[in-house]
Amino acid sequence: MANKLNIVLEEADESQSWLELAAKCGVTSPESIRDLHFRANRIVGLCVASIQTLRSETQPRNRGSEESKIEAKA
Repeated sequence: MANKLNIVLEEADESQSWLELAAKCGVTSPESIRDLHFRANRIVGLCVASIQTLRSETQPRNRGSEESKIEAKA
């Protein structure tokens, strides 16, 4: 899942680059560019947060501290 989100992240980043080029060339109105740039930023933010969550959930948990607490109680 994280790999697919990384692809989405790369595509959103590339879209932002194209939006910047479109703005420099005056292809469309500044309002349209701002709106699309805002949406692309939201997509990037959501993907980054989702990737971080997935990675934190798939990392092995530190069981050493839990085991030492159980041994200390015994």
